[in-house]
Amino acid sequence: MKDINSKCGKCGKGYTFEELMLLDRVKAVEKDTNPKKQHGFVSVCSCGYQFHLDKWRLSTDVSLEIEPIGKTKVRVSTVYLEINHFGFWYETMIFLDSSSCYFQDRYKTKAEAKKGHSKIVRMIKNKEYTYDNEDEVIVMNDVKGEVTE
Repeated sequence: MKDINSKCGKCGKGYTFEELMLLDRVKAVEKDTNPKKQHGFVSVCSCGYQFHLDKWRLSTDVSLEIEPIGKTKVRVSTVYLEINHFGFWYETMIFLDSSSCYFQDRYKTKAEAKKGHSKIVRMIKNKEYTYDNEDEVIVMNDVKGEVTE
């Protein structure tokens, strides 16, 4: 049995790393004039799915209150990872801006990911969280998330 590293978000076909590298490729950013020095290329599945460009995602902006920042908007983002993370294919993260992750949780199925996303949004709206100033992470009550830097 082959070691599936990546999975198409459209047809579900699994690829080893070597197989993924042999697929047709297109520019990651169409406007790039020199993709090797700019954004590079992405693999294209035989069904036409472009890895990293076509992936499934949910995104919800919600207000959050944390000290010492006060009330601010955060983005709850849930995506299909396309890469096998020990059997987890989906991930929810909370971002204060485009680069700062304050919470992370992973799921094995799309159904779990949708449910987890909705739960995190609801918990933020209901203020069912604490903010850890020392580690600069949001701790959701009753949710097991990973701390990321």
